[in-house]
Amino acid sequence: MSPNGRSFVQLGAVALLLVVGVWLLIPTGESAPMAAPAGETSGPAASASSPSPPSEPGVSEACLKCGAAACAEEQKGCSVLSGTATDGFRKGASRVQLCEEVLSCVRKTGCAPGARGVGHECYCGGDDVQKCITEATPHGPCKEVIEAAGESNSPMEVGKRWGNHEFAVGAAFRRVRCEAQRCRTECFPGAKPEAR
Repeated sequence: MSPNGRSFVQLGAVALLLVVGVWLLIPTGESAPMAAPAGETSGPAASASSPSPPSEPGVSEACLKCGAAACAEEQKGCSVLSGTATDGFRKGASRVQLCEEVLSCVRKTGCAPGARGVGHECYCGGDDVQKCITEATPHGPCKEVIEAAGESNSPMEVGKRWGNHEFAVGAAFRRVRCEAQRCRTECFPGAKPEAR
């Protein structure tokens, strides 16, 4: 290629770079998301400009934000359940729906956390948990939805399934427990001190 031909190609390349550079500098009204610098976190806890977590009936924005940062896995609890209840008076109902009904009752009644432990007053009312389970005396405000989510009306069975995350009752109270421990002020303002 002749020296003039090379100069023409170089001039064309410079012109193309200038056009692209100017195009990149023109404001569009939108800014591309930027990666967080190394060592910094991104997400709900990173900055006030982060998008809010999706709304949930009966749950404050402060609780959702705190939960998204501190209880992310637990917040997914209901949505990752599979199948339907195999027993109990709501046999055949979606476990996801049963889990959400427990959470809704807990929020609406304000029964957890309570002085007798996280969620126990929701099922047992004011009774001691041991008596409630062994003597079958549950009378808490969420008794029916908890038994439906535990797929049994036997307090002994419900008690066994309380910590099993494959059951709706277990998934629901796993989330409630995390929020009570890590987001108490945001999720349960004015709650009674928990039993130690």
